Amino acid sequence: MMSYCPIERKRYGKVPGFGQSRVVKFVLLISVMALNMVLKSLWKLNIYTWVKILIWIILFSAHLTYALPADLYAFSSEQDSQRFLNLTKTFRCVVCQNQSLADSDTTLAKDLRHKIYQMLNGNKSDDEIRQYLVSRYGEFILFSPLVKPVTLVLWGFPAILLTFILGGFWLWRRSRPQ
Repeated sequence: MMSYCPIERKRYGKVPGFGQSRVVKFVLLISVMALNMVLKSLWKLNIYTWVKILIWIILFSAHLTYALPADLYAFSSEQDSQRFLNLTKTFRCVVCQNQSLADSDTTLAKDLRHKIYQMLNGNKSDDEIRQYLVSRYGEFILFSPLVKPVTLVLWGFPAILLTFILGGFWLWRRSRPQ
């Protein structure tokens, strides 16, 4: 099945994530038919009503193309699928920086998810996968940095700051005249 982009005048292969299964095609066909009937009967609406209708259509059809990263891979057990989801949520996308690998849609995140999938199928433990990714991309890939002497200030800073604030408040209260 080839799709055609009239703007760029190019032919593409299958459009990923949309219209691939019979169920999705059927739902889209029913949606288009229902939309056609609604549009024929409601052609005299004002612009605000049209905007509301379009928002509802977008919200209703948004779930059709969404898939979790674990849904794209075949696992031998539910435990492996859960491990995959947990691992992809604990690593940061190096490109996006504030998204996990599970949430990111960049090419690098897809490659890293595939690498994690391969390592899980190779019976690697979570620690081995974590060590591999940290050795390759550094500790920045971890959402929560490891506790080391270098990062001890980072972990202890909230407690130190709270101590200074409470100590300053205590000194201020003590020095005030009664």
